Amino acid sequence: MSQLPEATPAPTAEPAPPPRRRRGLWLLAGTAALAAASPVVLWHSEAATAWALRQVPGLQVDGWQGSPGRGPMQARQLRWESPSGRLEITNLHIQGLQWHWQSGAGSHIALSLPELKLQRLQWTSASTPQGASPAPNSLRLPLSVALPNIHIATLQADGLPALQDLQAALHLGADAGALHRVEHLRLRTDRFSAEASGQLGADGRLPLQAKLRLQSLPGSPAWQAEASAQGPLAQFDLSAALQGQASVAAGPASPHAAAAPSLQAQAQIRLLSPGPWETCRSAPTHWTWPPCSQACPEHS
Repeated sequence: MSQLPEATPAPTAEPAPPPRRRRGLWLLAGTAALAAASPVVLWHSEAATAWALRQVPGLQVDGWQGSPGRGPMQARQLRWESPSGRLEITNLHIQGLQWHWQSGAGSHIALSLPELKLQRLQWTSASTPQGASPAPNSLRLPLSVALPNIHIATLQADGLPALQDLQAALHLGADAGALHRVEHLRLRTDRFSAEASGQLGADGRLPLQAKLRLQSLPGSPAWQAEASAQGPLAQFDLSAALQGQASVAAGPASPHAAAAPSLQAQAQIRLLSPGPWETCRSAPTHWTWPPCSQACPEHS
């Protein structure tokens, strides 16, 4: 008789992990889930967004409403204290915060705020002046921020005249992070209106290019001025031209009618150093400009 094959023993089940090990696995899984969900909660929760803002050193927030993922955001007042001074923002309104991943060279997160409105922005410098800082080596940011529609009703810096109705488009980290650009900047004071645009490189010598145009308001003596700046941020060239209106005291055909006053000036500006004026050369025609003649006399 043939012998029956021996039966293969059934595999023994591995012993279940001890209760302490199972608790550790559950704790690890819960921690991972919480870490993954935290950005989602911050993005969609008003309370979580307000809490995150309160964690910023020196920042105080009053009357916060909204979250990045749910409609507009606004705050009654924001105040930020730093060794350099105090920044106060009244009635902040942010509309439509968006973000996406910018792929390619210099991949980064790109933020977009289609509309940013402030009723008032005030900067008060610290009573103890800060020493001169060295020029930065780079102005690269870990992300890019596009603000195509900025409106600040009133901007006040220390005791300087207030700037009104400021509008601008700002892009920080444009061209894959290589440029910071401001365009269509417009504002007014009680004496003139201004338009400006410019860009600042984020690498190397931080090249600056900027243009400014000023014009008197209707009802006051007519004048206009233009200025342009170009060169490394630490030391750039400035050109300016000012044109006034001719005085016609005895009629336009009178030989006593004065020519239109004008001024042209060139300067080399050194920033981030104790004395900002390096050189100043002016060529006035029928015009006296005491601020230039006193602060930066002509160099031979």
